[in-house]
Amino acid sequence: MKAAKGEVRSHFHHVIDVAPTALEAAKIPQPKTVDGIKQRPMDGVSMLYSADASKAADKRTTQYFEMFGNRAIYHQGLGRESAASIALVPAIASSEVSS
Repeated sequence: MKAAKGEVRSHFHHVIDVAPTALEAAKIPQPKTVDGIKQRPMDGVSMLYSADASKAADKRTTQYFEMFGNRAIYHQGLGRESAASIALVPAIASSEVSS
């Protein structure tokens, strides 16, 4: 790696990129099987490319997020989000409902 100490990168990455980065740094291929169980390819991308080239194009151009009813998408530098409103309505006992 050529990155100077304290340099900051502006590349967009997500937590799913950590494992592919660690594997590439250790020069270990992603496992095809674990304990006899076939593994699907990891969704993440390695971040090592950005260590050597601060101006390198982002490898992650689109990322969809969803958590607790909220969702967002990042695409080519732009982000959009949508917050879901969840109304908590107390249960009404049938004796409280008037006819």
